[in-house]
Amino acid sequence: MGKELKSYNPDLVIVFGASSFSCIQVSIQKLLFNLKFKLVLADTHLPSEYERENVFLKRIFYWFFRMFFSRIINKATNKVIAMQEGTVNMIKNVYGINKNIKLLDQGTDHSLFRFRSSGRSSLRRKYKLKEKDFVIIYTGKVITAKGVHILFEAFSILARKYDSIYLAIVGSGQKDYQKMCLSYLTKDLNKRVFWIKFQPSKKLPDYYSFSDLAVWPLQESLSMNDAAACERVFIANDELTSKTRISNNNALLYKKSDVKDLARKIEFMYKNPKKRIAMGKRGRKLVEEKLSWEKIAEGYL
Repeated sequence: MGKELKSYNPDLVIVFGASSFSCIQVSIQKLLFNLKFKLVLADTHLPSEYERENVFLKRIFYWFFRMFFSRIINKATNKVIAMQEGTVNMIKNVYGINKNIKLLDQGTDHSLFRFRSSGRSSLRRKYKLKEKDFVIIYTGKVITAKGVHILFEAFSILARKYDSIYLAIVGSGQKDYQKMCLSYLTKDLNKRVFWIKFQPSKKLPDYYSFSDLAVWPLQESLSMNDAAACERVFIANDELTSKTRISNNNALLYKKSDVKDLARKIEFMYKNPKKRIAMGKRGRKLVEEKLSWEKIAEGYL
């Protein structure tokens, strides 16, 4: 890599992953060959990902990383871009990198993601739903770490109380986990869950428009921005680190892993359609003013 960098002689090198092998390589080569390019690192790693699975091994790895590579990377780097608020702490406290860190949120394509009344109508006809029916949507991997089972538990509480509440899961995962999620429901309530395979980006706005509320129970998701752009209120847990996404009173937070509290928050949105619509419009405004890719690009420039 050093020879390529010397021969190409770039003015700027951007590396994704501040603790990646590529970052280590580029940093060493820049210092070793006294190269003059500006080195910018970008990272999205969140504490919730760090604290999930094999934590002991991760601690060993990052201790080793701090001992042998952090100083080199700090010396070689000109700017570090943290693409989520929680990532700032990861970069500083876990990676041991503290060189000129700037927070720039991840955004969404607000020209693609917008409310589509035609998409809402066609999907409601497809699934035989009335306009007054209330649809909760989740998009992403159907895995334990995402907490989809928590959403199913909360849905089971509400579905027994209200005949007009439905759940749409857009994504896929292991069959055993899907089966476990469904185990929280009686057979008659299973019929009110729509399992929808992963959709291409161009079709997702129809599915957000089809819904009335989006929920991501545990891990943060870029889809929160997509949903907001489509004027959908979303619910996340109260340990959400990306505060910009909820900064315009456009979302609700529930007590993490508390099924009853999640059910209460969903029920509040169900019972207050005017408030839900107003919050959805504030979400769209937030995206246009702060979270569109155009606004994010301005920050990079």
